[in-house]
Amino acid sequence: MMPPVHGQHIKGIGALMGKNILIIGAGVAGLSAGCYGQMNGFSTKVLEMHDQPGGMCTAWTRGHYTLDGCIHWLVGTKPGTKMNRIWGDLGALQDCQVAQHEIFRQIVVGDRVLNVYTDPDALEEEMLEKSDGDEDIIREFTDAIRGFIGFEPPLDTRKISIIEYIRMLPYLPKLMRYQKVTIGEFTERFTDPFLKKAFRMIFPLSSSPLFIAVLTLALMSDGDAGCPTGGSLAFAKRIERRYLELGGQVSYRSKVVKILIEGGRATGVLLDDGSEVHADHIVSACDGHHTLFDLIGEEHLDQHAVRPYQVLETFKPIVYVSMGVDRDMTGEPPITTVVLDQPIEIAGEKQDCIGWAVHSYDPSRAPPGKCTITSMIETDYGFWRDAHSDRSRYECEKRKVRDILTEHLETRYPGIGSQIEVVDVATPLTWERYTGVWQGAYEGWMPSTEARRMTIPRTLEKVENFSICGQWVEPGGGVPPSAISGRNAIRDICRREKVRFHGQAR
Repeated sequence: MMPPVHGQHIKGIGALMGKNILIIGAGVAGLSAGCYGQMNGFSTKVLEMHDQPGGMCTAWTRGHYTLDGCIHWLVGTKPGTKMNRIWGDLGALQDCQVAQHEIFRQIVVGDRVLNVYTDPDALEEEMLEKSDGDEDIIREFTDAIRGFIGFEPPLDTRKISIIEYIRMLPYLPKLMRYQKVTIGEFTERFTDPFLKKAFRMIFPLSSSPLFIAVLTLALMSDGDAGCPTGGSLAFAKRIERRYLELGGQVSYRSKVVKILIEGGRATGVLLDDGSEVHADHIVSACDGHHTLFDLIGEEHLDQHAVRPYQVLETFKPIVYVSMGVDRDMTGEPPITTVVLDQPIEIAGEKQDCIGWAVHSYDPSRAPPGKCTITSMIETDYGFWRDAHSDRSRYECEKRKVRDILTEHLETRYPGIGSQIEVVDVATPLTWERYTGVWQGAYEGWMPSTEARRMTIPRTLEKVENFSICGQWVEPGGGVPPSAISGRNAIRDICRREKVRFHGQAR
């Protein structure tokens, strides 16, 4: 890879306009911005503090197992859709198989099970069979899923084109309806105790619009939210390969400690080795809080930029447990959630459910006849920060989480405890150290009604030639919004430079 450039402008074969863009962070958003920057004639360089691409979109190996930290399903896997064309621009799905799930997740309440099928007809039949007296609300939910099959959200909700608006017109009444009601409010309409408990676990985001749940299942039903095999790091590396093929540059182990601002304009960055890199435009694709309050500094911030960090709710950080097991788990649901009879305490917090993902659909993650299992458990950042001050206590708490999950897996799959060959426990401090993400909020802002109504700025009023992209300007986070955000950052730069944006996706 190219070494850091010291005290000079970056140069590259894509400099058709003579303009340079410096991008901080080689996650999906940063690499997307790099690719679209190169496509539009800019010379771009990505600076990444780690030694590999991906950011939160990553995986790691333990023994013969690949433990994946990110993608469980991916919007844009259906050929011909707008998001699929973006993945085509980025080379993200090249030479890659996509697994489509018949069951989204299985929910267990006592001795009763609800299979959440991705086919709305099968889901309706399952819910009707398992319910008592909730026929109307069940059919309303499954009809809503059917009604959004084929719907494609605009790539940038802040700048909806006339063509996109016309395409949205048939969906607008339902869109307005299901944007107003939250998942929690809709759940309360169920009268059957089992179904009410189970429905709450389909998408445990009670403050988020019901539209999120409806659209996700509609996309899965339409084959547009499958899971690429090979894992998240391989996914990120395919985008990196595309970026390099376009003539972009990446400099790893290059940690930015300050964005240089002169006369109200961003002019470059200062690296932790004391060197400076200068460019015509600076795009930060790393953690939003770190970008604003550490790299930029409060003296350059306006209230519009600061307000989200004062009022919005972030995703709760997680303990992420990964296991490699000597067991063939073919046919198991990709995700299982067990609603507990009595809450249990994990890392100082009461949990009323516990869940895990079984990755048997992806043979690249484990040797033949074996499988990987992962579990995301919401937790308290402060608990782990305090525990980390005593290394022995920190490791002890990680073992406790591992043992609790093993106990519940043993109940569901007798004998599995003795088949566990590798275990890895990542805490919020792990994610913070690895990616710099603020307090381990792995997907940024919760997609609450308040967050979706707020316009989170992608530029700063007091700093010209500077942009932010990634999860911290797109409530709800995730891999597709990050890729779209990187694309939109370059489109905005093209507008400022008064040149036409060339993007393959339409």
